Amino acid sequence: MEFIDVLIKMEIDPQETIRRFCQNESLLKKYLLRFRDEATYPSLKKAIEEKDYKEIETCAHTLKGLSANLGMNNLSKRCAYIVDAVRNNTYDNLDEMFAKVEEEYDRLRECLKELE
Repeated sequence: MEFIDVLIKMEIDPQETIRRFCQNESLLKKYLLRFRDEATYPSLKKAIEEKDYKEIETCAHTLKGLSANLGMNNLSKRCAYIVDAVRNNTYDNLDEMFAKVEEEYDRLRECLKELE
């Protein structure tokens, strides 16, 4: 599968995201592949399990920004909901919100396999 096709499958806007990487597709690919091993998601998962709200906010905020920079806007938005919930001290739906983050994260990681 072509690189652009993988981006489209990941629901990443190819033109915008490649532009953000100064038209350097290989640099974008490098960072997308690094995303698979990034420690923020496992840290967020652990914080959710432990109900460590400060760490949840930190990890969700970090993952939100990282995913936005890579053009993974659906994941970024889902993380933003968690950040907003924690900042507003509304913890009731965190497990449901995290389940949506997890679903999107897993989908993206599966797509990334096609870049190897």
